[in-house]
Amino acid sequence: MDPFSKLKAELVIHNLQAKERRLWNIIKSLAAVIGFYLTLRFVRFLSWRAEMMKRFNGWQPSIFLGNIGRLVEAGGFNELFFDRLHDEHGPIACFFLGPAGLNVSVVDPIIQAQVYRKCISRPKETELFLSYLGKDNLLFTHGPMVKKMRIRYGSMISNVKQLHKLHQVTFNTFEPAIEKWGDKHSVDVFQEIGPLLYDVMGSVLFDTKWSETKDGPTIYRLHKFLIQDSNRWIFYPIKPIWNSDYRKFLSTIEELRQVCSKVLDARERDIKMGLFDDDNSALSLLLTSLDDDGKPFFTRHRAVSSLIGFLNGAYDTTHATVFWLLYNLARNPGSQKKLIEELDAFRAPTVDDLRSCEYLEAVLKESMRIRCTVPVNQRVNLEEDVDIAGVQVPRGTNINIPMFRTFMDPKYFGEETDKFKPERFMGDSPEAVTARKSHTAFGAYSRMCVGFTFALVEVKCLLHTILAKYTIRLKNPSEPGTFMIEAGVNQPDVKFRLVFSKR
Repeated sequence: MDPFSKLKAELVIHNLQAKERRLWNIIKSLAAVIGFYLTLRFVRFLSWRAEMMKRFNGWQPSIFLGNIGRLVEAGGFNELFFDRLHDEHGPIACFFLGPAGLNVSVVDPIIQAQVYRKCISRPKETELFLSYLGKDNLLFTHGPMVKKMRIRYGSMISNVKQLHKLHQVTFNTFEPAIEKWGDKHSVDVFQEIGPLLYDVMGSVLFDTKWSETKDGPTIYRLHKFLIQDSNRWIFYPIKPIWNSDYRKFLSTIEELRQVCSKVLDARERDIKMGLFDDDNSALSLLLTSLDDDGKPFFTRHRAVSSLIGFLNGAYDTTHATVFWLLYNLARNPGSQKKLIEELDAFRAPTVDDLRSCEYLEAVLKESMRIRCTVPVNQRVNLEEDVDIAGVQVPRGTNINIPMFRTFMDPKYFGEETDKFKPERFMGDSPEAVTARKSHTAFGAYSRMCVGFTFALVEVKCLLHTILAKYTIRLKNPSEPGTFMIEAGVNQPDVKFRLVFSKR
């Protein structure tokens, strides 16, 4: 190589080396900046978490897992977990799901009332239990849309005409269905009442007895599968799409939505043909409700989500509530006898007759106190920080309300809270007034369960229909009534049987 070419090659190499050094210096500078930024963020994170630990009592979290270890030790997001938390840290306590997943838990009814008033939304965690309802279901809706949807839902399920129809349909459905219960050695009540409740809900809300329609049995089957399968996937940190069972869960959600959309399609065709003019059933109103601009209020996706929400609310929670109610009466023959005496005053009671029954109301409250249908309620304020009992709760913090523990507090519910005593809710004594005021099984204030009036009318009529014919006892008197949480609802883990004796 001649000297000129050699010099040229050396200059090229020198320039490349210089560029490489500059690039490397830039990379090191960027790495230093990023490292400094991440260190600063980490220090700020540790400072924030230390501040939260000062603000709220709670277990010391690990850096990356938070208090997930405590969750695993307790066997899940259950009563044992919350009992341990509040036994150690008092009526307001915190825990971390992951490094930064701050949760607050409140068990005092007076403080809970502040939560209900100030935190009107449900956190994303609630959606984990009920993902099959759809993101635009009322439960997961925020902002001004909530009030608009609640008004429309109320007109569909809680108007006076609808409630009287519900009362009559409940009687007409259950009266013949229970006729042979007294002839059997024992009855699997959980299995028996499920399809009946589904038919009542279908007849009242959708003008269709699900068991007698083409798509009804499919809807019932898919819905039951989703209820029973949802718990499996709640606490996965990422969606396990590699798991064939999880893919089946997702495909079942889609199949249920398709069948429900098909039901809406059929009703829409009938409406266009003039077959359902002035019809106020939920199925028709999901298609005909208009917004302020005269446009359809419900998109098809929201209509399907609402339909599934009606199916869930009018079946799953009511199913569990009725089952535990019959269980508690079977275990407490004295209370059962007293209730029968009150109900025997009415041969064919109306909605208002049953509403006037003080002991019946107390029995329902006591049953839902001693075995909560939904053991843990959840609230969040997505707009701003809120003051709860003098403590500043950051915006977006999930606030848990473990009602199962609250309802066992003798300060608010009197002595022997482990015993079934409906009388604790009766009368005008300060203790009874406090117990009634502290009983929030259906929630409270602006986000109270939109279907609670519907549920009470149905359950009261059902109970009168059964007790007019039978007394109830457990086939196995020592049955402890153990339970599991399924889709956020306390369900019996052993479907024990009841004996119905003709009166």
